[in-house]
Amino acid sequence: MNQTVAETEANYVVNNGVGSPLTALRDGTNLALVHLTVSAMSPNSYTLTVSTMQDLAGNTATNLVGNFTVVGSGSNSVVITEVMYDDTASGADVEWIEIFNTTGAAINIGGWIVTDHSAYPPTSEGTLYIPAGTVINAGQYLVLSSVDMTEITGEVVCPDSVGGWGLNNSGDNLAIFTALSGGTLVHGSLTLNYPDLAGANAGNSIEVCQGDVGQAWDVVEWYESANVFATTGRFRLCSPGAAPQICVPDVFSPVLTGAAVVTSSQVDALFDENLNEVSAETVANYSVDLGIGAPTTAVLQGDGSTVRLTFGTTLPAATYTLTVNNVTDIAGNPVAANSTAQFTILPSPYDVVFTEFMPNPNFAGTADSLGEWFEIYNRGANTLNMNGWIVSDANGSDTLEGTPTVAPGSYFVFCSNGDGATNGGVPEDYAYHFGTSGWGLALSNGTGEAVTLRDASNVTVASVNYNTFPYAAGASAQLSANNLDPANPVNWCVATQGWNGANNGDFGTPGAASICGLPAVPDTVTICQIRQQDTCGVSLWNDSLIVTYGIVTYNDSCRRNMFVESNGCAVLVFGSAAQTNLIGNTRKALPGDSVRVRGALDMFGGVTEYSQFALEAAEVTFLSENNPLPAAVAVTANAISQNAASCGPEAYESRHVLLQNVAFDTTGGVDTFAANTNYRLFSGTDTVEFRVNACDTLADLPIPLGPLNVSAILAQFDTVGCGCQGYQLVTGRLAPFATAACGQPVELTLYRLPATNTVQLRWHAPFENSCGCYYVWYAIASEPVFPTDYTLVTPTPISATFYDDSALLSPDTRRIYVVTGTPCP
Repeated sequence: MNQTVAETEANYVVNNGVGSPLTALRDGTNLALVHLTVSAMSPNSYTLTVSTMQDLAGNTATNLVGNFTVVGSGSNSVVITEVMYDDTASGADVEWIEIFNTTGAAINIGGWIVTDHSAYPPTSEGTLYIPAGTVINAGQYLVLSSVDMTEITGEVVCPDSVGGWGLNNSGDNLAIFTALSGGTLVHGSLTLNYPDLAGANAGNSIEVCQGDVGQAWDVVEWYESANVFATTGRFRLCSPGAAPQICVPDVFSPVLTGAAVVTSSQVDALFDENLNEVSAETVANYSVDLGIGAPTTAVLQGDGSTVRLTFGTTLPAATYTLTVNNVTDIAGNPVAANSTAQFTILPSPYDVVFTEFMPNPNFAGTADSLGEWFEIYNRGANTLNMNGWIVSDANGSDTLEGTPTVAPGSYFVFCSNGDGATNGGVPEDYAYHFGTSGWGLALSNGTGEAVTLRDASNVTVASVNYNTFPYAAGASAQLSANNLDPANPVNWCVATQGWNGANNGDFGTPGAASICGLPAVPDTVTICQIRQQDTCGVSLWNDSLIVTYGIVTYNDSCRRNMFVESNGCAVLVFGSAAQTNLIGNTRKALPGDSVRVRGALDMFGGVTEYSQFALEAAEVTFLSENNPLPAAVAVTANAISQNAASCGPEAYESRHVLLQNVAFDTTGGVDTFAANTNYRLFSGTDTVEFRVNACDTLADLPIPLGPLNVSAILAQFDTVGCGCQGYQLVTGRLAPFATAACGQPVELTLYRLPATNTVQLRWHAPFENSCGCYYVWYAIASEPVFPTDYTLVTPTPISATFYDDSALLSPDTRRIYVVTGTPCP
C-alpha cells in the first residue's frame, strides 16, 4: 500500500460510535497490512469502512467494507451451559443447547456457529449457523436449536450448515466459533466430549453447576439436570433459558443391587446409579466363584448402571456368587470392597446353538433386506417344535408361526426373504419379518449385535453377540464346529466358499456344516487387468482374492489411503495396510517402494480398492525401495468430466496425473488452504475438485494464483448411482503446484547449422511449465552473470522451442546463450 494514504487515519471509520482510529501504521514487513489502533470497543459486531486506499502503482480503490467481531474478555465470553442431546426414547431427536453471556455487555453473535465436527472449519456432521443480528444480553441464558420448539419460548432457530445437525447420544464434542470459517474459538472443544450422564433417561438434559458457569470446557463439571420442566412431552428434566441448578457433590458409593442371568454365558451386574465407564468395563473388577473367575468382556449398557458380563464358556447349571471391586460412579466413589450378588443358571431342556450369521450379503446399496440370514443347530436329542418361539435382535423381534421344527443333529436357517430367486439362493427354513421399528429383525453390518432365541414361555434357548466374529461383505461368520462354545469369538471363522445354489457371489454354508478350511488361492493379475470394469465402474475382479504388483506413488496414512501404480494403471489400497509397517520392512510404505499387494478387491464410494474391510483384508509386502516413480500422465479437466458423464473405463482413477493451465476458485476471499476441505480448479467451463487432507503440508498455506499446473492423485468418492462421479485430486507429493520458472534460465542445446554462420538453439519446456513463451539472451563475457552481462535479442517473446541466431559476426564468435520463460502476451 502507498504509505501516505495507508497511514491517513481519516480514511478509516468504524461504526457503532467508534469512529476513526487513533493511529494507522503500515506494517514494516508486509506492506499490504495496516495496523489500526482504536478506542476500547464493547463486545459486538462492527463494520470497518475504508474511504480511499492506493497501492504502490497508484491504483486507487474507494469505499471498501469489512466486518469483524469483538467477542468480549477472553475465549469464555459466551459459554455452553446445557445440552439436550437425547430428547425422546424413540424417533427423531429434537436437540438444543443453551449458551450464557458471561460478560457485562450485550454481544452480537450473528454469524457465529456451533459445531460438533472434529475439525475447523467444519465440513460435515452439521453446524448451527446463528442468524445475523442475534444478540445475547449480558448475563442471559439463550437456547439454540435447528427447529422451532413449541415447548420452549425465546429460542433462536439456527439453520443447518455443512450437513444435518445432530448430537451423539453417547457423548460428543461441541464448539462455538465466531464464523463458519476464519473465526476464533469462543468455548468448547473439537476433541473433548461432553459425557452421557442421562444414559437411558431420554428427555433429560445435562448442564453445568452454577459454580462452573464461565469455566473453560475442559474443566467444567457436568450433571444430569434435576429441574422438572415438564411431566409429559419430550423435555422432562431440564432448564432451558434459565440458570442451572446448584449442584450437591455426590459422596455416596454405588451399590451392587443384584445379578441377572441373560444367557448361560452372560450375566448382568446391576447397580443403583450411573457408573464410570472405564472402571465398569475393567474385567478384573469382577469375579465368579466355582472356578469361573473373571469375564472375558464387561460392557456398560445404555442405562448407565448395568454392566453385561460375558464369559468365555457356558456356565453349568448351579448357583454362583459374583464379587465386585473397584467399580466407581461418575463422581469417583468406589463400590464397597468385595460387594457380592448371587445368580442361578438353571438346567435347560434345550441344546441349541447359533452356527452362522450373514449380516451383509452381496446386494447393492442398503438392500440387505433381500438376503440377510442366520442359522441354528440342534445339538439335543429331541425334535424341537418352535411354534410361538421368539427370535429377536437389537431392532425388534418376530414370533414364529406355523410348525417350524428342527430335528436332532439338524440345521435351521432364518432368512429375511424366503424367495430363493431374489435372496441370493439361500435355502431358508423360516422367513422372518425384516424391520427396524420393533417388529422384525435387521442384522447390523458394522458393530454387530446380540441375536436371541426364546421359547413360547419366554425362556432363553440360545443367545450370542456376533460383534467380534469374523465376517465380511458377502461372507458369513461360521462356528468352526458344532460342539464348540459359540460365545467365544476364537471359535468362529469367515466363510471362504460359496454354497450349492448361491447366485449372488456370497460365501457361506446355510443349512449345512461349516467349512473353515484354508483360504482360496489368489489369482495374480496386473493392475491394468483390475481396471477392466463394467459400465458402472465396477471391476470385473470385484470380490475376488487377487495378488498384484506395482510402485507406491502416494501414501496418505492419515486417511489410510495408499496408491499403487504399474504400466499406466493404478489402484487404491485402503485401511490399516497404509498406516502400519510393510511386511518385510520396519516402516510404512513410501513413494518409490516396489510392493506386492494381496487381498480381496472391493468397491467403495465408486473407487476400486483393496480394503481392510473386504472379504480378505489387504496385505502389502515390501520388495525394494527408491524405484523411479511413474511419470504423471497429462490429463485435461474436460477428459475427467467426460469420463464422469459417460461412465466409461476409468483409466485415470487412482493415477498420478498432471493438470495443466488450471486456476483455483478463490471467490469470496478464500485465499488459504484448510485441512479436510475441497477446492475447485477451473479449466474453461470444466471444474475439478481438489482435496486438502489432514496430512497434507498445504494446510494453512496460501492458495496459488493464476494459471498453474497441478500434479496429484486422481481419487474418487461417489455415493450416487453408478460409481463414475465424485473425482477429486489429492496431493501426491509435497509440492503439487508448478508455475514455469519465469525469469529463470531454461536448459538448452546449441546446434551449428551446416554451411551458415547460424546457431540454432533448441530447448524443452520445463516439466509442468505454463509460461508458454520465451526470451532469448546472449553474452560474450567470460563467466557472465545473468542478467547483468546478457543482451536480450527477442524484445517480443516467442512461443516456439527453438531459435536461429543468424547475427554471428564470424564462425568463431563466442556467444553464451540463455533462454527464460514468460507468460504469453
